[in-house]
Amino acid sequence: MYCTEIPHSVYNVLYVVEIIKSGKKFIYACDTVSLNHITAKEMDYYFLEANHSEADYDIVAEQSNAIQAVSTHLSKENSYNFFMRNKGENSVYVPLHQRIEFK
Repeated sequence: MYCTEIPHSVYNVLYVVEIIKSGKKFIYACDTVSLNHITAKEMDYYFLEANHSEADYDIVAEQSNAIQAVSTHLSKENSYNFFMRNKGENSVYVPLHQRIEFK
């Protein structure tokens, strides 16, 4: 297991864990605006923040409480792109921290 810092409005880390008994590996990353500096190849599970859609930016401009969300949280598109760049043949994507008003 290891952790590394990820960008957010406060100190935050992601975790990469391997469960020894099963050999399963996963990454857990939530409350971040970017995973561009991270490589996590062929994990079994990708638990990744998918907070808002980039198409929601117009809605966000009208909601002051949502402005911070898009500036400090990972978009659905960036989350899924990270998964697609790193996944293995049988990897599972599990989106986290989705904003209700943007579903």
